[in-house]
Amino acid sequence: MNAFPPRTDSSHLVWPPEQFYWSVVEHTAYAGRGVLPPGLVADVADDFPVDVESLHIVTIPDEHGSLIVCAACREMLAALDKDVVSVKPSSAPPALDVDVSQLELMTGSFEPVATRRRRLRGHLTSAATCILCTGLVITGLQRRIDIYSSFAHALSEARAGLFAAADIEPDSLDGLVERANALDELTIEPTVSTDASNHLAALLNAWPPSSDMTVESMSVTDGKILASISLTSDPSGFLSAFTPPSGWQLEEPRLSSTRGLTRLLLQLTKAQP
Repeated sequence: MNAFPPRTDSSHLVWPPEQFYWSVVEHTAYAGRGVLPPGLVADVADDFPVDVESLHIVTIPDEHGSLIVCAACREMLAALDKDVVSVKPSSAPPALDVDVSQLELMTGSFEPVATRRRRLRGHLTSAATCILCTGLVITGLQRRIDIYSSFAHALSEARAGLFAAADIEPDSLDGLVERANALDELTIEPTVSTDASNHLAALLNAWPPSSDMTVESMSVTDGKILASISLTSDPSGFLSAFTPPSGWQLEEPRLSSTRGLTRLLLQLTKAQP
């Protein structure tokens, strides 16, 4: 390594590889670039002929998973002009196959003030942009909240107006809804249709008079007539006197007797044309 670095008036310096100290750290999990972490300094200390405290050490990873280490004397870097913003090696030693264009010695404690300010301005610009975007999002959300709140208030007032107009207490609404739902579920089937009334009239006209007969129940539909009667006398007289109405036929009657009382179940169906 030369005792003194080459002098140039340029703010970007490129020194030959002989101007630096080189080393390789193999099989390490660290793959960063920039100043070598303090925990890895001990791994390269034996590769340098001078005290590592006098060196400024930077590194870049290579394609094999190793770290290429490049070091320069702090004294030489400190002696550079204030206008210098970059110091890089022109190439790597022949034994190392690596692109050294990403190696930058002017980092860490030697980072130029102008570079630091430029990075700081970039961070501040990004932060200001994030704050502005966040403010715009919050403003938009607040406007939506205000609109929804106004809409909810208008609905509440309209609901209260409807209750007042219908003279209904809001607390009783659930009960009214349940009652309405229960009424909707009810299905009322008529037992007598328009035609069934005519059938009933025809049956009554054909019904034989009898003083010892009691009609217990009668059901008339469009296609069937059921009549339950009780008699204290022999039912054969009633059956012989009963003639089904026109268009109807009498099915086989059902008889049951209990304590001198005979119950007779008549079933009439429409005759087939």
